[in-house]
Amino acid sequence: MQQLAARFAPNLSRIKEFALAGGVLLWAWLVWHTGPATLLESLKHVGWGMIILVAIAAVRHAIRTVACQWAMGAERAGFSFLEMYAISLISEAIKFLALAGIVFGESAKGVLLAQRVSAARAVSSVVLDVVLYQFSAGLFFLAGAFWIMGSARLEPGVRSALWITAGVMSAVLAVIAVGFARRWRSTRKLVAKFGAAGSSSAPWKRWAAKHEEKIGQASEQVSDFYHHHAGLFYGILLFDLLAHSASAFEVQVALGMLGHPLGYGAAVAIEALTKLVRISGAVVPANIGVFEGGTALILIAFGLSPAAGVALGVVRQLRSLLWAAAGLLMLPLWPSLGRSPRN
Repeated sequence: MQQLAARFAPNLSRIKEFALAGGVLLWAWLVWHTGPATLLESLKHVGWGMIILVAIAAVRHAIRTVACQWAMGAERAGFSFLEMYAISLISEAIKFLALAGIVFGESAKGVLLAQRVSAARAVSSVVLDVVLYQFSAGLFFLAGAFWIMGSARLEPGVRSALWITAGVMSAVLAVIAVGFARRWRSTRKLVAKFGAAGSSSAPWKRWAAKHEEKIGQASEQVSDFYHHHAGLFYGILLFDLLAHSASAFEVQVALGMLGHPLGYGAAVAIEALTKLVRISGAVVPANIGVFEGGTALILIAFGLSPAAGVALGVVRQLRSLLWAAAGLLMLPLWPSLGRSPRN
C-alpha cells in the first residue's frame, strides 16, 4: 500500500493543484460576476446569524455522531459520545479540505477507531456508516426530486433528466437493500478475483493477497449487522435522514437571512440537488467554486437570482470552514478525550 501511495502521490498532488486552481478561478469569476459589493451586502444580512447556522451544524454533527457510534454495534460502549464527536469532526474536516475527501476522511475515521478495536471491526463500522449514509442520501434525493416534479414548473428536458436520475437512484437503492438482505457474501470472492488478475508482480495482486482476510472479515461483519442488530440498523438510517433534514433546515434558515424565504419543501429539494453538486465537485478541495456555482444554478431553477445562489453557497462554505477548523484542532486533542488506546 505504501508503494502504491508513493507511486501515485505525485499524480494526486498535480491533480489537486489543477483542481484547486480551477476551483479558485471559478470562485473568483462568480464573485466578480455577482459583484463583490452585492455579495458583501448579502453577507451583512447574515451577520451574527452565522452563529445560528453553526449551531444547526453542531446539532447535525451530533446526530451523525450517534449514527457512527451505533455502527460500532456491541463495541459502541467502548467510545464515549465526546470521543465519537471528535472523530466525526476530524473525518468531516478531512473530507471538506482534501482531494477525494470522502476516501481520506473515512480512512482517517477507521484509523482512529482501530486504535481501540480490531481493524476488521473498525473497517466494517466505517463501511456500514458510509453505505447507510449514502443510502439515506439517496432516499432524501428522491424526496426532493419528487417534490420538485410535483410542485415546480420545469422544462421538459429538466423533468426528463430528473425522472431518469430518480430511476437510476431507485435502482441503486434497491441493489443495496437486496445486498443487505442477502448478506453481501460475494465480497471476498470479488477481492480474490481482483487479486488473481494480472501478473504475479502486479501491485494490486500483492495488496489483495495481503488484505483479503481482513476485507472478508469486515464484509461479513457488515452483512451480519442487519440480521443481528436490526434495531441499530434502522436507527442509524433514521438518524442519517434526520441529519439530511437538518441540512435542509439550514438552507431554509440561511435563505431567510439572505432575504429569500422559502418553504421547507423547497429547502429539501435544494439540499437534495446540492448533494449532486458536492459529488460532482469531489475532485476540488472544499468544493470551492463548484459548490457556489452549482448552488447558483439550483436557485435559478427556483426563480431566484444567481447572486442569491452564490451568496448561499458562500455562507454555507464559511460555516463548513469553521467546522473544518474545529475538526483539525480536535486531531491532536483526541487521544486525551478518552481511555488509552488498545495495544
